[in-house]
Amino acid sequence: MKGIADRARTDKPAKNARDGYVTEHMVIACYQILERLAERAGDTETAEVARRNRADEEEMARRIDASWDRVLDLTLDEAGIRV
Repeated sequence: MKGIADRARTDKPAKNARDGYVTEHMVIACYQILERLAERAGDTETAEVARRNRADEEEMARRIDASWDRVLDLTLDEAGIRV
């Protein structure tokens, strides 16, 4: 039923961006935890990989953050609302 309801929704761009933003921050938190654990364990290689991966996720979160106006425009356009 959710799939059918999702097709009828007009807020997909906003929901997708919101969900992506939340997911990026959850992944960032995971990499922060992994990095700190690796550092405590003396595993500098894993800590560095976690740091690099976290930086990628932070960049994606920044890109989403910079696109909220575009997301809103797409959402309103999809709903047939002209402003």
